[in-house]
Amino acid sequence: MDVYENTVKQLVTDFQQSPFRYFSECELQYDLYCILKSSGLNQSATTNDGIGIGTIHPEYPSVGRVQLENGKGYRVWFDLAILNPAFIQSNDYKTVWARDERIAKAGDNNVLAAFEFKYFPVKRTYDLSSVQQDCLKLSLCPEITNRYVLIFSAYEIEESALKNINLGTSSLLWATPNKTHTLRPKPSDI
Repeated sequence: MDVYENTVKQLVTDFQQSPFRYFSECELQYDLYCILKSSGLNQSATTNDGIGIGTIHPEYPSVGRVQLENGKGYRVWFDLAILNPAFIQSNDYKTVWARDERIAKAGDNNVLAAFEFKYFPVKRTYDLSSVQQDCLKLSLCPEITNRYVLIFSAYEIEESALKNINLGTSSLLWATPNKTHTLRPKPSDI
């Protein structure tokens, strides 16, 4: 189990011990950020123009546009991203900041890990299409090395529903108060 999966496991344990303490998705994002930071993953790195920044960033943009449906595509924003220190060190601040897509640089591992979250706090029909879309959008971003879609639900889901989700190259974790479902991409999809 890698360091990212260990931090996710800690978040799942926290959620399962007290699932109703969470009111929103962003609370889960904040908790994972704190776990990652306390695990020593928020390293400091200096850009090639001398600006020091951390490696963990919420709402970090994709390098290029992603086409999920018909249209010209759009840039996606990862709920939480861990940047590669080598990427930071070999580029200037504006390139690493990546707000201007004209200067954003594509690389094989600019982002060591990206996380997308969903939170379903009440019993209802789950929006599996949005889960599918998160798996797809991470899979279409070549700059990410490790892709995680994390779903937290106060209620159980049918395992058969999970089997219909196309993971692409993303790992999917679905946590409920009593159970955790983990799906990984097939080796042929990676």
